[in-house]
Amino acid sequence: MKKIAVLLSFALLLSAAGTSYASDKLLEILKSKGILTDEQFDELQKESKKEIKTSFKDGFRMESPDKEFLLQLGGRIQADFRYYNDGNKNDTFDIRRVRLEAGGTLYKYFDYKISVDFADGQAKLKDGYINFKYFPNAQIAIGQIYYPFGNDILCSSKYYEFLEIATISSALTPEYDRGIAVHGSPLGGLIYYYAGLFNGSGENGTQNSDDFDYAARVVLNPTVGREGPFQAWIGASYGYGQQNGVNSNDIRLQTESRSGNNYFVAAIPTSRGFERERMGVEATLLYGPAMLKGELLKTNYDFEKKADVEGGYVATSWFLTGEQRSVKNGNTIRQKVKKPFDIDKGHWGAWELAARYSWFEVDDKFFQTNGLYSGWTAVSSTSYANEGDAWTAGINWYPNSMTRLMIDWVHSEASNDLPGGTSNIFTHDGGNVTDVEDALLVRAQIEF
Repeated sequence: MKKIAVLLSFALLLSAAGTSYASDKLLEILKSKGILTDEQFDELQKESKKEIKTSFKDGFRMESPDKEFLLQLGGRIQADFRYYNDGNKNDTFDIRRVRLEAGGTLYKYFDYKISVDFADGQAKLKDGYINFKYFPNAQIAIGQIYYPFGNDILCSSKYYEFLEIATISSALTPEYDRGIAVHGSPLGGLIYYYAGLFNGSGENGTQNSDDFDYAARVVLNPTVGREGPFQAWIGASYGYGQQNGVNSNDIRLQTESRSGNNYFVAAIPTSRGFERERMGVEATLLYGPAMLKGELLKTNYDFEKKADVEGGYVATSWFLTGEQRSVKNGNTIRQKVKKPFDIDKGHWGAWELAARYSWFEVDDKFFQTNGLYSGWTAVSSTSYANEGDAWTAGINWYPNSMTRLMIDWVHSEASNDLPGGTSNIFTHDGGNVTDVEDALLVRAQIEF
């Protein structure tokens, strides 16, 4: 019965969309045949504008004539294939994301959004928030929202240039957290800011200490309002909070291929609390079809002693077909395609080349007995690396603005300069060990 109800709901929505569109076309036809006078056409069109408008723009939309009410439905499907140059890792087809989204506006000043992901066979809440926007430059969002730290993690996977974000970004920053934030774009968009108070325990987590996380991201666009091919954004992020030692606070750096290989893992005992301070700087530059961006991230963990994990990435992309990368507040957004794929017209969509270099370094104290506090168990220097980097080369085909085929080659390498340490931490064919991992990643994506 639930499935039938959902199907009936969608049918009614689509029927409403078709009715609105058909009535407009009918009026135009009647006018063109002389059945309606100009005065009659204008009068009927005014009446038509009082109806709820439906469209398929950036997802399915239903909007009231006064724009005080909006319902928008959307989602994405990302189907992946992964090939590893390693007989110890299974090549696999995977569903990376299957996400449904609903959002909109109520009574002009209240926005809302709900998104749920089903890729793992169970429903996981992603977005779930209410946004009060009476003051456009000081909007208030509350619920499960983005944790405002860094650029990489805040780029939606729908629009990101690569299949996966950099190792350092996924290790140091949660995508979502529960809390309250103030955000806006004052001074005509010259500045964008997002600052808030959070549990500090990540997606779908509850408070794990008596203290909250404070986090903020500020982005400056010195080229706002400027016409021409050059655009620039520079930004900084900061986060601070006290945490209890729970499993979600384990420090883990993984390769960017989703192979399950770990460069580094430090388990934080549940008996230990600590302070965590995050810092980051970023920059994004556009010039015509070319984009260059980079980010430096650092997290300081303070037990009895302090230890850092830091790193960054530099990425570039170039549209062979001449499109300029769509960016807002330093983050990539839905890409406009000049000539959507149409064989009959000889149009082949948009083609993009992309490349990225990323790296990280781990403080030597993690590998020392009593390195963080008295009783700290040293991380094994023969099982994990204190440094690592990765090269990614990719090509993306956009048949249109809502579909994409992506191919990435990822080369990951571990290194360890500690006395007695080894960089051969990845198990390879026949139980042999190596310091490199190579993978080919492919994704077919549709979003609506």
